[in-house]
Amino acid sequence: MQSSSDEKVLDLGEVILLPGLVNAHCHLDYTDMAGELPPPKTFTDWIPLITAAKTAWSYSEYARSWLRGAHMLLKTGTTTVADIEAMPDLLPEVWDATPLRVFSFLEMTGIRVKRDPKKILREAVMKINSLAHARNRVSLSPHAPYSTLPELLRLTAKMARKRKWRVTTHVAESDQEFEMFMHARGKMHGWLKRNERDNSDCGHGSPVAHLARQRLLGENVLAVHVNCLARGDATLLAKNKTHVVHCPRSHDYFDQSAILARTPR
Repeated sequence: MQSSSDEKVLDLGEVILLPGLVNAHCHLDYTDMAGELPPPKTFTDWIPLITAAKTAWSYSEYARSWLRGAHMLLKTGTTTVADIEAMPDLLPEVWDATPLRVFSFLEMTGIRVKRDPKKILREAVMKINSLAHARNRVSLSPHAPYSTLPELLRLTAKMARKRKWRVTTHVAESDQEFEMFMHARGKMHGWLKRNERDNSDCGHGSPVAHLARQRLLGENVLAVHVNCLARGDATLLAKNKTHVVHCPRSHDYFDQSAILARTPR
């Protein structure tokens, strides 16, 4: 197309101009742990490894790892990220160090430390209220059905609907989690019971069905992984307009192909 004499023309050469990419699930503060943990035999073998690695890190190591992850995203054309924040004290310092648009989801657990779900949620909401930013947003992430109590899931769902917040949670990531909720048995079930988790919420259906019972499915929810589904789960997710975020590298790390092949549909 011919340009007029007063227009500035910028020739980018042989390139394709696209909108920025969106990474719908990330743990930026774990970036530098890549390659440090060998692929485990089972998912419950991995949990103590990642927990020990997290405990050994300092604030500055988390900050450096977060920023290195943000830089990697920018280099690959990503401009928006949904990030799980295990260290919310990094915010807003790390936000201001990157041009990324960040949706930060504050991770909430509470099984091993026996904390009151109401207190966990109250502290997370207070943190969110203290963080205001022109470009970035903060919301809630109950970690996973196995690592949170049903009450925390229900309270989170209610608060998110009230505030019109998005929520993200890991669900149905492993066959061990699937077996725990579906049949109230297996290695994860036994391991968590030994760590004094009340497993009375198990044996009543799949992890996805468990979220549905706690009303934590909906158009504002990002369900992460969703590797193991029971018959009807896909319909349940679709009916509630829940967004599913598949993570192929995690899928490969835990060798989920065999799991998917034998999971009941």
